[in-house]
Amino acid sequence: MDLNTLHTFAAVVTAIVLEAAPFLLLGSLAAGLVEVLAPEGALERLLPASLPGRILAGLLAGLILPSCECGMVPLARRLLRKGLPVAAAVPYMLAGPVVNPVCLLSTWVAYRGDWTMV
Repeated sequence: MDLNTLHTFAAVVTAIVLEAAPFLLLGSLAAGLVEVLAPEGALERLLPASLPGRILAGLLAGLILPSCECGMVPLARRLLRKGLPVAAAVPYMLAGPVVNPVCLLSTWVAYRGDWTMV
């Protein structure tokens, strides 16, 4: 491996970490708020009893609660620990960044208005 390749690798890794850090921090902050504000088991009581209803609730939460894939992991982990069923947490974590308007807009801006990338 030559020095130029190593330099490029280090620059790309640094850029990815610096770009993801604010979103990871926001997701961790949201997870902290869930820990402090949500009573144990309250999240499960808010959901429908049926499995399809819980899956749909997780998908809809991805539309309403803005978070990107970086911030989704700590938030989904905290939601699971607070009693949110897996049937709602996994759709929220996986589909949230895909259907979230904030993520769609930031992708559009990052690719300079190219809708094919969104």
